Amino acid sequence: MRSNNIKSKLFLAKYSLVKNNSKQYFNELLKNQKLEKDELEQLNWIRTQKLLTYAYEHVPFYRNKFVSIDLHPQDITQPIHFQQIPVVQRNDLHEHFSDFIS
Repeated sequence: MRSNNIKSKLFLAKYSLVKNNSKQYFNELLKNQKLEKDELEQLNWIRTQKLLTYAYEHVPFYRNKFVSIDLHPQDITQPIHFQQIPVVQRNDLHEHFSDFIS
């Protein structure tokens, strides 16, 4: 157990050199690993909704895709609704590369 604690502290020290607020993120990771399954699923769903909203608002490709199928991130209220989002194909990346930049 002690070696895991030392490894964790070493990881945090190295990560702190690269990423601001790393201690905050690390503590959040430690806290989240103790969540119950339903709490973790809820947290994942909230983060997924934020990601969808961000992509819609800041990434032209995704905004255009959503508009073309008359879908808004707020319409995706359950994980099953992901089936409505078109899968990005390799040719989409080649043809619309600049539209993927947020």
